[in-house]
Amino acid sequence: MKVNRLYLVGAVHSDSDGRRRLEGLLKQISPDVITIELHEESDALAFQKEEISPQKRKRLIEKYCAKAGLKLTNVQINLLKDIEIQNEIVKGYEFHVSREYQRANQESRIEYIAAKKEFIKPENVDKLIVDSLRHPQTRKTFLAMLGQGKDRYFAMSRKSTEMLYNAAKLFWDVVHLTGVNPMSHEPAKGELSSEADNYFREINEMADKIRRIYDDGSKRVLSIMELNNVSVMISKVSDLKPVTMTLADYKGEKP
Repeated sequence: MKVNRLYLVGAVHSDSDGRRRLEGLLKQISPDVITIELHEESDALAFQKEEISPQKRKRLIEKYCAKAGLKLTNVQINLLKDIEIQNEIVKGYEFHVSREYQRANQESRIEYIAAKKEFIKPENVDKLIVDSLRHPQTRKTFLAMLGQGKDRYFAMSRKSTEMLYNAAKLFWDVVHLTGVNPMSHEPAKGELSSEADNYFREINEMADKIRRIYDDGSKRVLSIMELNNVSVMISKVSDLKPVTMTLADYKGEKP
């Protein structure tokens, strides 16, 4: 018999182990509803896989580097190509794994809880990439990253992801112990930028949607979202006594 329970699951979007972890967690928890911080009409489409040949990927890398005035060796270009391929595999795993689970478990459903957002136009994406590569500090970090070699780069990437998960868990533990959550504090109107105001409005809207879904009689609701959003959300739905965890908490045991 299932016990009514809300799970807030924090994810790192670039987690190379995210697919495996989320697949295992969904099988163990068997949620009736999975909520994703995407909008059904826009964001979900952004994660449809685009097949790019190695040759085209290499040409794109060379194009961006040329526009930014950045010269790379063939070894660096090939490493960057491997990184891009890995990023493409990982991209949107929360959406893809959740959809695969729902299709295999027809009694479950997915709820999209984020507000609709406009896509960034391709020409603006190009400009963002080139401008980033032109920035001195970004360029320095970028070249240092490429100098590590393939195996070391991916090892450091995994280590960085684990550090993010550990930091989030430590913060959540402090919040649970003290009852104080500085990240959930909403300043008076006008004290923050419009971007910050929009962020808190979107978080509140997502919290309302999660609450309605949970109160609607769903036995187990699993809400997968970015780590920082969980850090705010735990105070928004604290009365529902959610189980708060990261994907890294999945060790194969029954939650």
